[in-house]
Amino acid sequence: AAAAELVERTGSDLHLLANEVAKLAAGAGYETITPQTVAALGARTVEADVFKMVDAVTGGRPAQAFALLDRLLYLRSEPITIAGALASSFVDMARVQAGARRHVGYAAVWKDLCYTGSDYRLKRAAQTAARYTPQQLRAALEILVGLDTALKSSPVDRTVLLQTALSELCGLQRGRE
Repeated sequence: AAAAELVERTGSDLHLLANEVAKLAAGAGYETITPQTVAALGARTVEADVFKMVDAVTGGRPAQAFALLDRLLYLRSEPITIAGALASSFVDMARVQAGARRHVGYAAVWKDLCYTGSDYRLKRAAQTAARYTPQQLRAALEILVGLDTALKSSPVDRTVLLQTALSELCGLQRGRE
């Protein structure tokens, strides 16, 4: 579990992974590196935190999703970067869902779209997309396009725009139950 968490946070760059493992080993007193150690001491990336935020949204845990958003904002992550990572996750879900409707697996979608690196991202997207209808994913993408437009052109506070969009995304998931 700790290894999976570490790879999710740092990706598959072996140099970065080696540095992170060395740091975590020291932080754990050269004992077992647990998922809690990784959570407390591991590198933070906007993409990894947004990935967890999307999992919270799709898993029906809005309080956790908002806590992750608050943490990202507290760490001074750029709202446009957060929105981009959110959109990327939902676009991936839409892609693999469209492929599944045509009996094409996530691995073929990964290959056809010339993704680089691991296919892990699309594998997770396929699992998450199963929680949405095509109409819900389309609505989520519309919410995210609106967020992008508002972040670039609206005088409204960017935090409020992100919170509103996240609330709307959570509402889509609740609408399915």
